[in-house]
Amino acid sequence: FSFKIINLTKDSFFFFFPDAVKDPDMFMLAEKINASSGMIIATPCFNFGVPAALKNLMDRLSYMALDPKKPNWLDQPSGLLNHLNNFYLVSCGTPWHFLLFVWPLFPAFWLRVVTWYFGAHTAGSIYGSGLNAQNLAKNNVKLLAKCRRAGEKYATKLL
Repeated sequence: FSFKIINLTKDSFFFFFPDAVKDPDMFMLAEKINASSGMIIATPCFNFGVPAALKNLMDRLSYMALDPKKPNWLDQPSGLLNHLNNFYLVSCGTPWHFLLFVWPLFPAFWLRVVTWYFGAHTAGSIYGSGLNAQNLAKNNVKLLAKCRRAGEKYATKLL
């Protein structure tokens, strides 16, 4: 069992462009994803969306995650990442009860849909709500305990 942390604030990828698959850094990342049994995507949410770096990564992954020569039942390219079981950790300042009305705008929902389109499966997700500069996730003992329990359960599924 091993893992690799890819920090999008440090590991730089050029912005999306049609020849993204030819970028050596992106090619190495694609190889790592294809050799993985799962991904944990941890992200903050800003104004009901994911950060630009994560959106850029998802756009670029489409070139290795979809097979345009094999259409699915919607006549769209088939997803190639059926071997992945993903887990999503999303932190946000939005109170959880507000999400009852705007859940389609919620980043964890967006991540599930995009990775499902790529063929991946969702093993679970955790949403940390009401977080801000005064209430940081790293200081929230209950949230961290919940993440640990869910992470252990997720790791057991992958093993």
